[in-house]
Parts: sequence; structure tokens; C-alpha cells
Amino acid sequence: MAKDYAFSLGDLGVGFNYKRFEEIFSKTKFYMIYGNHDDMEWLSSLRNKDGTPALLRDAEIVRVGELRFGAINGIISLKRRSRKGVPRKKPDEFLYYALAVGRGGLDILLIYEYPLTDEYWDWEDLHNIHSVVARKAVANADPRVCFFAVTCIVQNRVFIIYLKFGLKGKSR
Repeated sequence: MAKDYAFSLGDLGVGFNYKRFEEIFSKTKFYMIYGNHDDMEWLSSLRNKDGTPALLRDAEIVRVGELRFGAINGIISLKRRSRKGVPRKKPDEFLYYALAVGRGGLDILLIYEYPLTDEYWDWEDLHNIHSVVARKAVANADPRVCFFAVTCIVQNRVFIIYLKFGLKGKSR
């Protein structure tokens, strides 16, 4: 299954080689969500070999084998609705999609925002609207596992780090 499917959790618009991406599409079925630095026109135009869109809609669920993957795109913003053509979500909108995607059971939740995990709850500097709402969204969607993206810029080089947020006490 690993070679047949690929997932991207946003920020393909930062330091990204679009030509190289065409090679990936020719070899695998690709699903993606957007972050906050993406070319929405380009992402929306991408199609898999079978004609299905690569960009998942909010609360969309796709099956990969026996697993149900659900998506919530973008970042949380209190004021701005979009920036450079990339939509943002208000906290209540983000939580709405979390409830919608979690209906019927969900194995893996794909989000861009990072949820504040139990291990870092005491770190006051990590408490912000994004991480707290993302944590609530994960609880609302109730997946077995959540994958999220963190983008780091070090010496003008972009690194996208994909992390997983395993939920305690799950037994499905």
C-alpha cells in the first residue's frame, strides 16, 4: 500500500519543484490538503491518473484499503479570511469540519495545524488559538491517529516535518 498512495499536508507553494511533482503523480495516487503557503489554482487543477482530484475537500473522507482518511484544510485565523488566495478558517468553522469528518468513524485525520499534545500542555508559549483549536478538532473528529504538518525555515531552506498525534485510550 505504501507505494500506491502518497499524502501531502500543505505548504507545497514554498520552495517546491512543480516539474518533479508530475513524476510523483505518474507513479502513485496522491491526496493532499493545503496549508497556508500554497498555490490554490495549481492544487485545484491536479488530478490523479483516474481523474479524481488530488486536493481533498474539508470533511472529505477517502478510503485507502481498510483505512478511512479524513481531511481539514488550511489554518485557523481570527480575522483574515484569506491571504494570497489561500483560505483561512475561523475556529468555529474548523471545529465544524472536525465534527463532520468524524461522523461514521475515522482512522486517520489529516490537518495542517498542529494540535497541542498532552506532553506539551504545560508549555505556556505553545498555547495559542491555532494549537488549542486544533486539539479540540482532533478530539471532535475522534480519529485513531492524526497526522499534521509543521514547516520550519532554517538558513533559508524549507523543511516540512510530518508528525503524528496518537490518541490515548483508543481501541478500535
